[in-house]
Amino acid sequence: MAQTDPMHPAEAQLFGDALACELDVAASFQAGTPSPAALQGAIATLRAVATIEDAGAQAGEERREANPPLQRMEAKIDLMLGLLGRLVERDEPQMALIPVRWSYKGMRLDLAAAAEVTTDAVGTLNLRPAPWLAAGIALPARVLASADAGDRHCLWLAFDSMPDALSDAMERHLFRLHRRQIAAQRGAAP
Repeated sequence: MAQTDPMHPAEAQLFGDALACELDVAASFQAGTPSPAALQGAIATLRAVATIEDAGAQAGEERREANPPLQRMEAKIDLMLGLLGRLVERDEPQMALIPVRWSYKGMRLDLAAAAEVTTDAVGTLNLRPAPWLAAGIALPARVLASADAGDRHCLWLAFDSMPDALSDAMERHLFRLHRRQIAAQRGAAP
């Protein structure tokens, strides 16, 4: 993770009083706003991820007790979805896995090189919200700030024109990510 000034105005504005996660995500920013269809697709994708992850967490005990034929069927479905994901990846532009800090208010991308963007430029944040997901989603974002931070370049993006349904789905996703990070930290603690 890039070291940034915790008192940077953009850092305070996006993360000061918000639940935030720091993780590596496949993401990129580009000029141009996402279409209404892309926004609806992002809502549907985040809701589907929530359904899958919530059902998976609840079924953890049941899976351990599941019968072998059901476990084989799940393994076959997982394999087919993985193969389908690889096919989709061939048609999708590749996004680099980068360190980010993410809240419902926005995201800081820690880039290897400076982005050619201007403050207040409006664009699309493309990201893969789950590592197992082959396709990404498109979120509307505005460049809040851009600054060098040692060997990295920080790009702060604000989510101030996001539809309510998309904002709600993203907040739910962030809550699950945060809960998972806390559980991992507790599991790693001696």
